[in-house]
Amino acid sequence: MSLSVRGLTSYELYGQTYPRDEDPQAFLWLIYLALGDYEKSHAAAQQAVNLNPASSNNYVNLVYADQWIDRLDAAKATTQEAHGKHVDSPWFPLVLYNVDFLAHDSAGMEREAANAIAKPGVDDQILFLESETAADGGEFSKSRELSRRASDSAQRIGEQETAAEYLGHASVREALVGQMEWAKQDAKAAMMRGNGRQGNGFSAIALALAGDSAQATRLSDDLRKNFPADTIVQFEYLPMIRAAALRSGDAGRAVEALAAAEPYELGFTNDNFTFALYPVYLQGMAYLAEKQGVAAAREFQKIVDHAGIVGNQPIGALARLGLGRAYALSGDRTKSKTAYQDFFALWKSADSDVPILKEAKAEYAKLR
Repeated sequence: MSLSVRGLTSYELYGQTYPRDEDPQAFLWLIYLALGDYEKSHAAAQQAVNLNPASSNNYVNLVYADQWIDRLDAAKATTQEAHGKHVDSPWFPLVLYNVDFLAHDSAGMEREAANAIAKPGVDDQILFLESETAADGGEFSKSRELSRRASDSAQRIGEQETAAEYLGHASVREALVGQMEWAKQDAKAAMMRGNGRQGNGFSAIALALAGDSAQATRLSDDLRKNFPADTIVQFEYLPMIRAAALRSGDAGRAVEALAAAEPYELGFTNDNFTFALYPVYLQGMAYLAEKQGVAAAREFQKIVDHAGIVGNQPIGALARLGLGRAYALSGDRTKSKTAYQDFFALWKSADSDVPILKEAKAEYAKLR
């Protein structure tokens, strides 16, 4: 779905004019989500439940909103409330999986995954969530396999764009940790499976990070032309693509490119799955390249401070490494070492050949 937040005021007015209609609240939930205003998104979801407590979608939206504002116990209580009213949804295990991740409940994660696996239309989504968890722990061989299974599962039920999205999303993860050949391979596979804004948007970011500026530019031009009124495309995907292409060669311009995304940087950029705070992470990377430690630390700390939004995205762990590097630039060796140690603890089971892990270990050895 192409999303523009320009209709925000219209939905707010519609909701005031027709206060017993749940539809404006559902749209406001989504728009506030894109804007990164999670308290208002939660309020809209709660109002929709109040208006129609028989709707499973309304309850799912509310459980997600509980997670985003770090109300993990409330998320589980909301699910129990729905079940008490004989309202159920196949999407509950998906959000509860991330709630359990945030609560460090591995048994709960396994239980929710088992509740979702082998169900058409849900199977692919839980597989991709599991791939995110694996990447967050640096287990990229495992993550890669899960991503491909998720994409294949989506393709089997005719969801071509979703299949492409999973591979495009995976390509960004690979690029961020320095596995550029895998990033290019996933991005090209995504482009073969679909031609939507998310698959192409993610692939373009990955290709730009991997140094394939020609292909990234082509995708960027297509996105700009095909989605002229889409807020996410114009103010998040395109700035991220520009910044990714400039990061190593001209970090100062990368910082400037991402300024356009700042009003939306805390929002979700994806209708189906978390792709939140990536503009913040790229901004932190650009500041590191500029040798601006204080500014870089500020960006990475935003990610750490918004755990409910980040969920099991790999930038949650990578932000700790970013903080370690930023503090080292600023001359705070104590904070730097602590941040590196936090990263290594999260990546204790990581694949040993991941380039960014090798770099981190070498950097930490110098600090010691």
